[in-house]
Amino acid sequence: MTTLAAMLRLHPPGSTEAAHRYLAIFRRGAILLLAALALAGAAGLTSQALFTQPTTLKYAVTVAGPLLLLLAALHPRPLEPIVAGTIIVAPFAAYPVTLKGIGVPAILPFGFVAVVLAVTTGRHGGPRSSLGRAAPFIAALLLLPVLAGTQLSATGDHISSPLVVLGTLLAMSWLVSRAAATPEGRRLVIAAVVASAVLQAALAIWEFQTGRTLNLFTSTQSSFASGYFFSYGASNRPMGSYADPISLGNVLAIALPLTTVAALAYRRSQSGQNGARQAHRSPEAGWTPPLLVMAAGMFIGLGLVLTFSRMSWIAALAGLALAVLLRPKGVRARLAGGLLLLGGLAIVVAMAAAGPTLRTRYDSIFHPTAANVSTANGDRTRQQLWKAALGVAVQHPIAGVGFDKLAPELATHVADVSILSHAHSTYLQVAAEGGLVLGIGALSLFALALGRDLRNGLRTSPLAAGLAGSILALAICWTTDYTIRYEAVAASVAPLIGLIAAGGRSAFDA
Repeated sequence: MTTLAAMLRLHPPGSTEAAHRYLAIFRRGAILLLAALALAGAAGLTSQALFTQPTTLKYAVTVAGPLLLLLAALHPRPLEPIVAGTIIVAPFAAYPVTLKGIGVPAILPFGFVAVVLAVTTGRHGGPRSSLGRAAPFIAALLLLPVLAGTQLSATGDHISSPLVVLGTLLAMSWLVSRAAATPEGRRLVIAAVVASAVLQAALAIWEFQTGRTLNLFTSTQSSFASGYFFSYGASNRPMGSYADPISLGNVLAIALPLTTVAALAYRRSQSGQNGARQAHRSPEAGWTPPLLVMAAGMFIGLGLVLTFSRMSWIAALAGLALAVLLRPKGVRARLAGGLLLLGGLAIVVAMAAAGPTLRTRYDSIFHPTAANVSTANGDRTRQQLWKAALGVAVQHPIAGVGFDKLAPELATHVADVSILSHAHSTYLQVAAEGGLVLGIGALSLFALALGRDLRNGLRTSPLAAGLAGSILALAICWTTDYTIRYEAVAASVAPLIGLIAAGGRSAFDA
């Protein structure tokens, strides 16, 4: 009785009903406001008020933005479509929107609304994931490299950028884990991941064919930059909306395993949950969505091939192989056969588009620094950067040199390297900038928590096999590249972490 009385004092009768009533009133007000904003955008009032130089694209954004938010407000769980929209916009994070002279990242409005919704809807009622429990300890371990960086530079000018990237990664992971708490939200998140990768692959194919790069600021066509990272032989290396082709290749590589397994997971969920209804439907109707997802995988694979990113190719193949091996024996053969067919088609199309150059690039995988390889000098410089970064890590073993402080050290040891360079390896970069605290402490804790959540997901969900393959692809990409330093890449990697956390927190009902 005493406990019941205490509960009644904490939660008096009618308090829940009143909260729901206020929330309903707020929601109706938001719907009316967003409808008014959409009308104002269609009339051109919003673009004139926000932008100094309105363009057709900016006008379209002022119309589409309120409409998307309006659709989210009409959804029973608004957080899920908002997070899905954030995932699709994530690759464009490097494109700031200038509002009256103030630069705002494209992802910020979606992210802000998502955070507000996630906070106002309260904590998730289920058990916490291993990643969720480890997050405070990982954050604490990150403080020492930040402080070390501050001590090395009195002004601390270069600390904000890595912290913004880390903040983006953590915030996006948390939002995705919240949005993927329900089966419907999880499917929406995965659909957004696939749609984002397909969009980037489409941009890659367009850039490769036209020889132009994406320019969202003006109608002027931009040409490819010269140099090792933006061209190979006679072929341009597309980069989509990312900073370079390697970033695009990494993101497409990690999207492939999840995309291919998602097709089978969708088929299984439809046959298991809607068995009675499936009996009255044609078999072709049930196979249409999975086939579309597999076709999307082939499209993503084609965009990946055209990036000429060798380690991304290797990572994608390894991730796909792991995803197949983690599926039950009866499914492996069908999945492997479908992947071989679609992969073969993608390679045939790519060879038709860039045959001789693509073949030369493939051969350079086995002998990257050979005398007859055109990019041998670049690869030799990369080896020198690895050696220099390892030397810095040995000299500063505990806390490293601090975030964003490695570049000047590399410039003193490697010729023809600017102070904006990096280690060309995420692991060596982390070891040199964060020492054992970050390289062994935080990274190991993250890997252990991630592995535990993946194991929990593998017991109940076929999607976990695709996520495991994507994480393996990411780990391989990190051996020779440091693309996670970009906000757009961090925001594109975060959905994988969020999905794994959601799977570790509660059983996947794929």
